[in-house]
Amino acid sequence: MQRELRLTEAYRNVFGGSPTREDQELVLVDLAKYAGWSMVTPPDVPDSVLRQNEGKRELFLRIRSFLNLNDSDVLAIENAARREAVMSEEFQYQT
Repeated sequence: MQRELRLTEAYRNVFGGSPTREDQELVLVDLAKYAGWSMVTPPDVPDSVLRQNEGKRELFLRIRSFLNLNDSDVLAIENAARREAVMSEEFQYQT
């Protein structure tokens, strides 16, 4: 719950015009995780799911392209998004 509140605050700061570097990083990691940026869509999913997943990834790529991130920043975001995705899955299995 505390993590979700912090993420909400980060989004508000980023889109409200007064973000910290941490706010920006939290939002980018969350967007990468939500977009499934580093994930692979299994071949047996319906076409509608494939299109939705690719659309999310395309939107994240568009945002990322405007930021002119260097390779180490991109790698850090991808790694953090993977960790967040794994932690989310572990949390779901525990509840």
